[in-house]
Amino acid sequence: MSVQVHRSMIDQWRDATQRRTPRLAVRTRRQALNFIHRVGFCYLYRAEKPEIPSLWHAVHGVRPGLEGVTEAEPGMASLLWELKATLPAERKAYVGKLILQKPTVLSPEFVPYFLATSGRAGERDDFVRANLRGTLSAAARRVMELFRRRSYLTTARIRELLAKGGHPARFSVDQALTELQAHMYIAKSADAHTPHASGWAPVHILFPREVRRSRTITPEHARSVILERHFRTQYVSTLSEIRHTFRWTRQEIYQALGDLTRRCIVGSEQSVEGISGHSYIYLGERTAAE
Repeated sequence: MSVQVHRSMIDQWRDATQRRTPRLAVRTRRQALNFIHRVGFCYLYRAEKPEIPSLWHAVHGVRPGLEGVTEAEPGMASLLWELKATLPAERKAYVGKLILQKPTVLSPEFVPYFLATSGRAGERDDFVRANLRGTLSAAARRVMELFRRRSYLTTARIRELLAKGGHPARFSVDQALTELQAHMYIAKSADAHTPHASGWAPVHILFPREVRRSRTITPEHARSVILERHFRTQYVSTLSEIRHTFRWTRQEIYQALGDLTRRCIVGSEQSVEGISGHSYIYLGERTAAE
């Protein structure tokens, strides 16, 4: 199916689905939760390149590159700080450095799908097997060893415990925490204005029901579900953009795109104005941007 698409159409679609206009801006905590549920996954902070939606841009009601237009409006910064603290603490959403190792927010609905793409079962001792395979750094393994006897730790406490054992300095701890978030071993359980006071917990403790559900989902199906939601918010994407964002192999991407194409959710177009490369276009419900 051929669809004529212009850059203005893409911008308008993303403005609507990602709440990037003052009229559609997220103004309340309830609206923020609805936004997270609707987009499925988003960045917590501003995004220079819109690989996925951003809660920061939704709260400010502005496109990337135009941040200064509404940045001074009252209440926006305080709402974002409130969400940054309450979302992890109340477990209303998953918060961790996940997509491109940037602070990412997942709706609980999408936690099982992202976990399923990791190829892990989400079990307590997953890190032991990963360490034996050589896919987990020594610093990350030592941090996970601490969680064998504890369900919650702050960054400061992690550093203290590792220092007592003669283990990594601050840089190694920070790198380990980022690594563990990227592979969904741990996530934020509490946030604070200072990084050392942030709280962490294993994902299987924060989201036990979602972890159990992930074990019933194949990686192939998970990628298809994630990619469908991605197209619903982005409207248009390319193979290189998908690979850059999700770090999937070409084969994995083609498999997911094939499924979406067969179900007439996504169609291909040789050329889209303002985008280089072969583009894929969302063909799902036409009211998605309304």
